[in-house]
Amino acid sequence: MNEVTFNASLLAELRAIEFVRRLLAEGKLDARRYKSVRMHRIDGGAVLAPFGADSKMRADLAFVRKLFALGRTAGQEWLHA
Repeated sequence: MNEVTFNASLLAELRAIEFVRRLLAEGKLDARRYKSVRMHRIDGGAVLAPFGADSKMRADLAFVRKLFALGRTAGQEWLHA
């Protein structure tokens, strides 16, 4: 349930960003007030596969640090690709 709730908020924000981007492209918004935003999704893929559903409930510092490090590595790899 927590994943659905989190995703709902994220997806609503992404839809709002896309809506503003589309209005800008159509010239319906003042480009001096609004800027188009480019978003990229970096998939955790195989790196996150070993973590089961129970990992979504883990909030211990060691686990969060591990996820942070994995995310940083994925981001660096994406930037250098």
